Amino acid sequence: MSLLLLLPDRSPVIKTIGLTGRDFASAALYASYLDGRDTLGLPEIGEFYNDGELVSAPVAFSGFVASAGNTVTLRPAAGQGFKDHVNVATNPGRYDASRGVALRGTGSYGTAIGAQPHMIFAGLQIDGGTQDAAIGGVVDNVTIDQCIVECSSRDSNRSVVVLGGTTTARNNLIVQRSFGNGLQAGNVGLLVDSNTIVRPSDVAAAGRAIATAYGGTYTVVNNACFNFSTFKDANGTDSGSSGFNGTDLAAAVGSNNQTSLTFTAQFESTTAANKDFRIVSGGALDDIGATSLATDIIGQARPFGAADDIGCY
Repeated sequence: MSLLLLLPDRSPVIKTIGLTGRDFASAALYASYLDGRDTLGLPEIGEFYNDGELVSAPVAFSGFVASAGNTVTLRPAAGQGFKDHVNVATNPGRYDASRGVALRGTGSYGTAIGAQPHMIFAGLQIDGGTQDAAIGGVVDNVTIDQCIVECSSRDSNRSVVVLGGTTTARNNLIVQRSFGNGLQAGNVGLLVDSNTIVRPSDVAAAGRAIATAYGGTYTVVNNACFNFSTFKDANGTDSGSSGFNGTDLAAAVGSNNQTSLTFTAQFESTTAANKDFRIVSGGALDDIGATSLATDIIGQARPFGAADDIGCY
């Protein structure tokens, strides 16, 4: 006699989000659904469809308890993200709602999307408008992966992305259009890997590309950070894995960095009106980085050439 052991079904709960014929017509309605789930017993995935730009007041994901095994993922549905566009390799590196799922916040205060612990943002375009931040929430265990995130933060203490400790940001294009910071994180630990964190070249340099608070250990590797006053502040401890970063500043974090670079010579276009933060072939960021990730922001294999490139492309 054989015994058949039936394991519980751990398939994630997938809900669709979009303007036409989806489970939820907005990110806010999906957030309300999660609010009613309390302690999650399964992974939850919100898949966005490119039915049109989703424009809304700040959306706070709250009222539920996720965990390492029961995460909440926000991502495009298959074929719906900017990575799926037919011209993805030649499209300018910037937020563009015509090329894939895009969420834009309205208003002058708050955060376009407020995160909870154990949330994953993957392959999205998020524009925080003139709010404090595009993605925020001083919470742990958040991952932002292969996203395009822009914001015009309203003052110098704000950042495009604001998160707590034990946070991972990799392969993202983070654009601060105003005078705030780029990425800000708390005091546990932070992995910042292969991001492009920039302010347009015709906006005055200010703030910090990477703002850290209090203690913690930070790994900052293979990032292109331009047009800020400071690469990273001195809070916490920089791990021995940090390095291979590129910047127009005189110094960066770790070793093997490319410093004092000419901003406008490294990217296709750096002005506010014509942003295109794909790196130029043959520039100082090309074929000189550290290979730590399998792909880049648009899914191309790393390294694309003789060696990896610094930044998200």
